Amino acid sequence: MNLNQAPILKALIPFILGILFNVYIGFVIPTFFLIACTLPLVWLLLQILWPHKFVTWNNRWTTGIAIYTLAFICGYAITHVRSEITDKRHFSKVDNATLFIGVVDQQPIEKKKSYQTVLQITEVKSVRSWHNTIGQCIIYFKKDSASVNLHYGDLVAFTSQPVDIKLNGDSIQRSYTQYLIHHNIYHRSYVKSNEWTMLGHHEGNSLIEKALAIRSKLLEIFKKNGVEGQDYAVLSALTLGDESNIDKETMNAFAATGTIHILSVSGMHVGIIFVVLDRLLFFMNRKRATKILKAIILIFFLGSYALLAGLSPPVLRSAAMLGLVVLGMAIDRQKNSWNIIAASGLILLCWNPMYIMDAGFQLSYLSVIGIILLYEKIFNLFDINNLLLREIWSMVSVSLAAEITTFPLMLYYFHRFPNYFILSNLVILHLSAAIIYGGLLLLLISPWTAGALLLGKLVALLVHVLNTIALWIEHLPYAVTGSVFISVLDTCLIYIAIVLSVLFLFKKQPRFLIASLSTLCAMLCIQIIQLI
Repeated sequence: MNLNQAPILKALIPFILGILFNVYIGFVIPTFFLIACTLPLVWLLLQILWPHKFVTWNNRWTTGIAIYTLAFICGYAITHVRSEITDKRHFSKVDNATLFIGVVDQQPIEKKKSYQTVLQITEVKSVRSWHNTIGQCIIYFKKDSASVNLHYGDLVAFTSQPVDIKLNGDSIQRSYTQYLIHHNIYHRSYVKSNEWTMLGHHEGNSLIEKALAIRSKLLEIFKKNGVEGQDYAVLSALTLGDESNIDKETMNAFAATGTIHILSVSGMHVGIIFVVLDRLLFFMNRKRATKILKAIILIFFLGSYALLAGLSPPVLRSAAMLGLVVLGMAIDRQKNSWNIIAASGLILLCWNPMYIMDAGFQLSYLSVIGIILLYEKIFNLFDINNLLLREIWSMVSVSLAAEITTFPLMLYYFHRFPNYFILSNLVILHLSAAIIYGGLLLLLISPWTAGALLLGKLVALLVHVLNTIALWIEHLPYAVTGSVFISVLDTCLIYIAIVLSVLFLFKKQPRFLIASLSTLCAMLCIQIIQLI
């Protein structure tokens, strides 16, 4: 990989460092910040306006330094602006609050004794006056006949006092707390039946509300055509990203096989939509005008599907990347994989810089990076002439490439490793792809009652087979290596070792391999010292 051919990637790295600096270090003196922001910007403007005077051979390196500094500051500044807890309007800043008004910002999820959702707190009443506020609060409404009817966009008032979310408990609880904080959620509240009232409806984002309504109607089609129970739950997750009905046993089975990512719409799902639409619109590839029209249609449908699937970071990543590919094809620009990855990441991080702290976002990009970097090297290890074995080895190579770059984070976040991930990927991923095609076809032919019912039974059978295979692999001997707890330092050291190993693979220089092994030895020594 030549970084000079990927300028967006070179700018993205300091941009991400700026985000991380804000997250872990915090805000600095405003005066210093303004000066630091102004200097590289002024220097770049001088070089653009008067290049003959300010761009010379001796100071050519200053352009890059100015761009990288500006990218770092932009990442830092955007993160600060998007951090709601530091804003004076945050609802937690109101003293002696007696009443809170908020909009339901997530479709409520049914728990054992409550309905969990997130509220955007828009107004707070204190002893003296009303205050317009911002900020999110995770709410648990006691399960009753009123809370069962809560939906996205509902406007509610409640009196229960939100409390701070604290970083305590075991590692799993702490990880969940950090997840909430990184999503700008710092408070929670349990609301009893007599502590809240409904004030109105349709107060949320009208586009998201419409998408949720359409998704609900599409999910009903599955039920009407004979897909029930956990087969329905898994099909809903596979096709439309609705994971709310999946039980713990099924979720654990897919987690144990290393294929839990298929239960949330991601790159594979969006890729299938893209392939289907691209082939249906093949006749628009002849002229430049029709190519541009095709690009607009593809981007529209990719965006619409991402909206239906809930706008999760992995689906946004894949939709953004494919959207950039489509644009490049439409204007006949040669594509650079690294620039596409970097551009999609930059777009998403400008929209929400805290995506960088999201496990799904991290794993999604790392898997793509692993496949681009390592797939060809792994695949070329063996020269296989048999067509079937060659195809199987190709699929194994993809799995290995993605696993190499994601397993340290998987261990850090989920504390276990699926030992049969190759078997799972060979069987479950391809069966799930067939189910996605079948599910989407079922939605398309639903007006044809007899055909839809027949296809519904076939899809339900395939999903049942998928669930059965997942449960079978989960119960194989040594299916999972569990209770693996590694620190942030351990995770970083493993990634350093991986990077050095990849450099050895590409450059064939033993010093990289020695450095990689030395890094792993250092990690083991640190762990031994911690145990003493």
